[in-house]
Amino acid sequence: MASRFLHDFSRPGGYPALWIWLRAMRRSAALAVAAGLLCGAPASAAVLGGRPGAIFDFVAAGRGSGMGGAYTALADDASSVYYNPAGLGRMTGNHLSLMHASLFEGAAYDYMGFARQGRFGGYGLQFLKLGIGGLDGRDALNQSSGGFEYAEQGLSLAYGTRLMLDRALSVGTSVKMLKRSLGPASNSLLGVDAGVQYQGPWFDQRVRLGLMAANVFGSKMGDTDDKLPMLLRAGVGMRVAKGLVFAGTVGMDGEFAFGTEYAFGPTALRVGLRDQNPTFGAGIAFRQRWSLDIAFQNQPLLGLANQVSLGYKFGSARLETKVRESYRGALAKAEKALEAREYLQAVQLYDKAAKTTLEDRDAQRVRDEARYQRLKKLVEELRLAALPELSKALGAGSEQGQEAAQAIRAFMDGADRKALLLAEAAYGTEPGQGAFRTLLETIASLTLQKPAPEEFYPRKTLVEIKLLKAADSFNSQRYDEGAEHCREALLLDPRSALAHERLGSLYFAMGLRGKALMEWKESLRLNPDNAALKDFIGQLPGGDR
Repeated sequence: MASRFLHDFSRPGGYPALWIWLRAMRRSAALAVAAGLLCGAPASAAVLGGRPGAIFDFVAAGRGSGMGGAYTALADDASSVYYNPAGLGRMTGNHLSLMHASLFEGAAYDYMGFARQGRFGGYGLQFLKLGIGGLDGRDALNQSSGGFEYAEQGLSLAYGTRLMLDRALSVGTSVKMLKRSLGPASNSLLGVDAGVQYQGPWFDQRVRLGLMAANVFGSKMGDTDDKLPMLLRAGVGMRVAKGLVFAGTVGMDGEFAFGTEYAFGPTALRVGLRDQNPTFGAGIAFRQRWSLDIAFQNQPLLGLANQVSLGYKFGSARLETKVRESYRGALAKAEKALEAREYLQAVQLYDKAAKTTLEDRDAQRVRDEARYQRLKKLVEELRLAALPELSKALGAGSEQGQEAAQAIRAFMDGADRKALLLAEAAYGTEPGQGAFRTLLETIASLTLQKPAPEEFYPRKTLVEIKLLKAADSFNSQRYDEGAEHCREALLLDPRSALAHERLGSLYFAMGLRGKALMEWKESLRLNPDNAALKDFIGQLPGGDR
């Protein structure tokens, strides 16, 4: 009887049996069971009497709970085992999280999560317990048969990592078991979850996407026809400003959760909405490693439930230092290959360097990645892997090879105009060399620029041509055009005193006296023997005699 009731208790078709049984119980016990089963479950499930494994649909840890459970994309700590195991691949260090939730009429929900960061990913463990005690049993004649308890216990093991091919993508999976007991009867359900998270380069790493598929595989043990239902949830998290985060999660059955967090200093405030029920939360971090979070969820029919969680992070500083040193060492090898003009090898070594870091991308790493992604694109367009002769020619130690190397570095740094000018100078050093013509055309194509055949000269000559054009533009009163020629000359030779002098004259003619004075002073710094210029600017307001 009890074992069969366990089957009817959760499946949608069993709702009449549940209703008859609840009527036979005293009111307080009935509310306790209903609250325990329905807290955090979607409204549709509540109407149908719940679904098997609803304990895995509640909340875990105070941050996610305060944000309405909209944590599919944001999870990157121990609670990733609960919300999305892919988040384990984004952890640094180890994390322990404990939570106790006081539900309605004496029911309680407890959560414990632990995650450890390994060399190639994160490992996680969680334990869940929902307990309802002091229930009054009744037999078929509605006579008291003594007290009993209902309990659910969940255990999960998970692993998550970032994919070798794309550090922006993390994947994870978890295996879980749910044991249910009603009085002396019990049964168990098994399930497998899988998840992914992606945080790409767009919006300066501010957006993260998440997808969680729960119970893609399931099994059972004991006398029950239940099985854990397959669920699919998609989420997005966005850092819109310093300390301000928005997140949303939607399920395939219409479930919706939204949350926001504002962190300032060691404290954070959170507000969320889950299936039209508001949630609230707050948290504080102390002693660098500890965090205390509280959350409240309001059910219109059942009232307010409160949750308290304690978090502890450790081991992250040592791991981050070790990983950072490993990354820098691998990056140094890539830079050494780049210095030797072995461009294909530099890309390959950087790819290995990128795989060694587990930390979130700091500003320097973002710059490193941007530079090498541009180099990778250039290498692919040049087809250096398939054309070893082209690779050998570009890597030559000749003056032409050195000019090409500077063009490639300028392209890596995003200085597109400088890259094209240097590529023109490299080809102009010895026109007719097909490898350098290919480099010039490829850089022009990738930067959406058009080469100027009349400027295919060695760098020194090209600087002189630019300065002659600047002088001609000055005499023709085309000051903007002349200033551009001077700026391009300075891209090719930043130490050209004449270029700074003529640029200053053009600015002066344009009425930009402050800029003119700056350029003239720089020209004098590079060529202190220019007595005429020194005397001229000494007569100007703000000039030095």
